[in-house]
Amino acid sequence: MDVTVIVTMMENINIIELRKEADMAGKTSEACNYLYDKLKNYKGDDAVVWAYKALSSFLMANYVFSPFSKLHYFNEGKEHMHTAIMKDPQNIEVRFVRLALQLKMPSFLGYSDHIEEDKKMIINALQNNLVKDNDLLQKILTFIKQNRKVFTEKELQSAGIDE
Repeated sequence: MDVTVIVTMMENINIIELRKEADMAGKTSEACNYLYDKLKNYKGDDAVVWAYKALSSFLMANYVFSPFSKLHYFNEGKEHMHTAIMKDPQNIEVRFVRLALQLKMPSFLGYSDHIEEDKKMIINALQNNLVKDNDLLQKILTFIKQNRKVFTEKELQSAGIDE
């Protein structure tokens, strides 16, 4: 499976590298700034890139002090995620990124309307072996194991996660 997508200005983005950069962006402001700068001018059609663009905006809110800046990045992230979902509503990686973001958001922000919908799509994809990208599959399974409390026993069993 080819995991490279073409971005504006003929820059190649490798999805596996993008995932690694996204993981790092949650750990340091430098990594977050790098990812944000890398994706901020993206205008293409790849929903997965839009999802990571949204993630970078949401994460930027963690590294700014001003409440106005925090709100700006939060709203920007919501807009980018909406774009990602509109471009490919059935994309499991997009749904996975949105689910992870929703579960990490403080509840007072009200960004949790699609948790059940996203969980259902992800569990269904796992149940039916629809996730063909092994790197993504491992990320999803690890995420579910780390966030067991938000999944029912039935969902965990359907995803093939015992314990």
